[in-house]
Amino acid sequence: MHRLGFSPQVPARRVAEREEQAVVVWKEATWAEVKGRGRPVGATSASKTKP
Repeated sequence: MHRLGFSPQVPARRVAEREEQAVVVWKEATWAEVKGRGRPVGATSASKTKP
């Protein structure tokens, strides 16, 4: 990305209007649903080159 002239865009600070309670609720409900459970314990790689 750097070679193309782009740089990571990071906010300098948090917004004043941020509702912390709404963020907590979103993380617990929506993000948990979107993120999913991940791989089950003991799952192996599907790659033929990695065990």
